Amino acid sequence: MLREITSRDNPHYRALVRLQRGGGASRRDGVAVIEGEHLVEVCLERAPDRVRGIFLRESAAVPRLATAACPLWRLPAALFDRASLMPTPPDWMALVDMAATGTLARHGFILALDHVQDPGNVGTLIRSAAAAGCSEVWVDRGSAAAWSGKTLRAAQGAHFQITVHDGVDLCRALESFEGQCWATLPAGGPVPTVSLDALSPYSGEGSDVDADASAVANLAVVVSNEGAGLSPALEPFIDRGLAIPMSAGVESLNAAVAGSIALYALRPRVGLRALHLRQSPTA
Repeated sequence: MLREITSRDNPHYRALVRLQRGGGASRRDGVAVIEGEHLVEVCLERAPDRVRGIFLRESAAVPRLATAACPLWRLPAALFDRASLMPTPPDWMALVDMAATGTLARHGFILALDHVQDPGNVGTLIRSAAAAGCSEVWVDRGSAAAWSGKTLRAAQGAHFQITVHDGVDLCRALESFEGQCWATLPAGGPVPTVSLDALSPYSGEGSDVDADASAVANLAVVVSNEGAGLSPALEPFIDRGLAIPMSAGVESLNAAVAGSIALYALRPRVGLRALHLRQSPTA
């Protein structure tokens, strides 16, 4: 049902503004605000049961996928623009339930973020994890909020394709994980490090990758802050470090770039034989 909101004292509008102001309200309430036609459409398509309500700017069209059970509120431009955090306010905003509050997985292909503080990097890594086939993303308490506006926009709807846990205690999570834990580390890290070159999916059936692929069917990939590196508290839980070769004079890679490369380098280890079968005979 479409309702009109004309006052900033409306309780639904006040709830929207409170969530937009931050201060931990989203993490506390388990509700996030998504802005823009694309994100709202993706959520309605992939996770419609998580939409608590949609706010429409003045004469904006009602989303095509909105169901009769989904609350709809229309706002004057002045109220809508006041609540929006975008430089150019869109036509739609929505309240959505944040993902997974249950038990963290103990198996599978996991991306874990260790003090990745830029929301753009966190969003990009969530998007890469969804594309690479990860089953879950664990965002620790020292990272940017997984459901902030900037993170959501960088992820471009990936939150609704993959299970995202926010505010995770990574020490406890990695300790309980029943598989190997690999991390992107600075040179001279405290654990044995393997070069990305050794993990090429084109290295052939006799490669080291194929030889121990079954041992890493359950794998957690930890991506840390590019300046500080891996948190010392996590070191006891890391089995291997991953070194990404770089040309001389290049100091480091952006955390989102390094993490995305690592995910795709390690992804064939989970399904290597299927990957080989898809290669053409002349490749």
